Order: sequence, then C-alpha cells, then structure tokens
Amino acid sequence: MTPQSANDYFPQVQKCFEHGDHEGAVVVYTEVIRLFPGTPWAFLYRGVAHDSVGRPELAIADGTRSIQLDPSYFLAYNNRGCVYAQLGDLGSAIADWSEVLRLNADHPWARKNLVTAHVSRGNGHRERSEYDQAIADYAVAIRWHEDADSYFHRGIFFREQGEDDRAIADFSESIRFDPAPAAPYYNRGLCHARRGGFDQAIADFSEAIRIDPNDADHFAARGSAYFAKEEYDRAIADHGQAIRLNPMDRGAWTNRGNVYFFKGEYDQALRDYDRAIQIDPTLAVAYVNRGSVHDAMGPVDRAIADYTEAIRLNPGLFGAYWSRGRAFRQKQQYRQAIADLSEAIRLAPNHCLSYQARALAYRALGDEENAVRDERRAEKRIQ
Repeated sequence: MTPQSANDYFPQVQKCFEHGDHEGAVVVYTEVIRLFPGTPWAFLYRGVAHDSVGRPELAIADGTRSIQLDPSYFLAYNNRGCVYAQLGDLGSAIADWSEVLRLNADHPWARKNLVTAHVSRGNGHRERSEYDQAIADYAVAIRWHEDADSYFHRGIFFREQGEDDRAIADFSESIRFDPAPAAPYYNRGLCHARRGGFDQAIADFSEAIRIDPNDADHFAARGSAYFAKEEYDRAIADHGQAIRLNPMDRGAWTNRGNVYFFKGEYDQALRDYDRAIQIDPTLAVAYVNRGSVHDAMGPVDRAIADYTEAIRLNPGLFGAYWSRGRAFRQKQQYRQAIADLSEAIRLAPNHCLSYQARALAYRALGDEENAVRDERRAEKRIQ
C-alpha cells in the first residue's frame, strides 16, 4: 500500500524510537522527506534522530530546514536550541529559545532552557571577568524566571567581585526559593566574614555543616571565623575536623597552625606548618608562618631561611620581606634589614610598622635623618 501522506509513516518511526533504533528512524524520515519534501516535522525529527547518534551538525541543518518550511514551528526552534547548547553555542541557543517564547509564551521547556542558558552564559562571562555581560545575562535569567539557581550564580559573581552586600542579598533570595542546598549558606557566610560579621558568618557556616557535614570547606570556614573572634579552641576543633575530612588540604593545616601560634603553642604550630609544606612545598605563606615560629622559639637563622624560601617562591609576598627585615634587625644586620623593609614598604606603602622598624635600623646605623623621616611617615599612616 502506497502511503498517502507523511503521517502514514508514524507507526514505523514510533517503532524505531521505542526500540532505540535512531539510525532506522533516520532512514524512515529520509524516505518521508523524499516523498513529501515540504513536511516540517519530518526534518525536525530526523534532526532529533541525528542528534541522538552524535551528529549535531546534521541535527542543526534539519532544524533549520524545518524552520524555513514553517517559521512558526516553535518545536523546531526549541530542539535546535538544545543542540546549539550542547555544542556550547549559547548565543544561538538563547536566540532560538527566545523565538520559542515569542511564538508560544507558555512553553515550559523553552522558558526553563532559556533561563539555564542565560545562567550558563553568565557563568562564562564571569570566568572571563566580563562584568557587564555577566550581570546582563543573570538579570535576564531572573526576569524570565526567579529561582534559586539564578540568584545563586549571580551571588557568586557579586562575591567574586567583592560586592558583598549584593551577594548576600542574592544568596538570601536563593535560600528563600530553596533552603535545602548548603552552598548558598556557605557563600553567604564567606561574605559576612569578609565584612567582619563573624557571628552571622558562623551561623551560616553552621547551617551549611548541618546540611552537609562531610564538606571540609564548611568546617575550615567556620574555624577561620572562630579564629577571628579569638575563640581559639573552637577554631582548632573545626580545622581539625576539616583535616579529618580532607587530610591533604594544605590550607586547613596552615590555618590550624596559625591558631596554635596565636595560642602560644609553638610545637603544635610547627608540626602543622611542617605538614602543610610537606603536602605543598611551594606554599610560600606556610614558610612565612613557620618562620614566625622559629622567630619566637629560635634560632632566628632558621626563621630567616624560611622567609628566604618564601621570597624565592613568591617574590611579591609582603609578609616575607617584613618578617625577614625584622629578623635581620634582631641579628643586628641593619643594612639587610633596611633592604627588606624597603621592599616591604614598596609592596605595602601604608604599613606603618614597616616605617617604624626601618627607622630603628637607620638609627642603629647612625642615620638619624632617615630615621626621623621614617618615624614621621609612620605617624602620618597611624593618623
């Protein structure tokens, strides 16, 4: 029996799809197109079959032909947009899904896809530090559909830009739409901590821990907040838990070492810094911090060796020059001290203690003029 219309082929293609025979579906749709070349849906669904077997370029070509035959065929725009998105061409995907919603404003898939595409493209702009484009995409996503994901990703962008107030607002909206995930609480806590709101930060980190107690970053962040509040025992407990969850986290070992150092428990601090350096021998800050322990316990030469290694690893690290300069002054090596403190001042021109320390070194060399000049500079920065 000769088919009278393209619709007569539906049973064949339905059987192909039911059995996962996408190549068979391509054959059937190709026959439909040969016999009925003006059938938009045949091109559309042959494109779907092509995409299912890994031929996205042919899927796009078939989708385009379907749209040429029927410019109002919103399903063709939707499917072509999905293929563009898979290929990473979010601009073309957004254009197609926007057309779907122009033709059919209530289409749920297109709306969801469009929001996802704008968020994804916004994330790409964020990674490339393209501020205006990222904000524009996040705003469009939120305008089309307010949800937790859109606010969360825009909040991440604001946090990375240092716009903590806006980030906190977006994370709070994300939590309002969906209070289940830990990530918005954790990121909001980071913003509160950076603003000095450590109690609010601890509350957010604690909620993140309640939701996901297996994430070492949650404990490490709360430990740092407790450290800032000088609640050292709680800080040590949290950093210890972070270490148990992720024993190779160099930051957790360094941070717990810092707490032990401020408690005056130098042996424990030294062990933690040693472990951080063992995990990552390029971690310059761990050498600076270990040098501070040697400074406190002696001998100072070991401190200078650590500061020197930190400078080798990171020549722009202010703390290494500042600390080594003080160590050289302690050894009465005043010219070396002045050289290091001068570099520290170059890296941090408003650090008043560097001027004060250099003034003492100048005075020890009998250079009263430069000593007085540095003291005046220090006074200006204190004011």
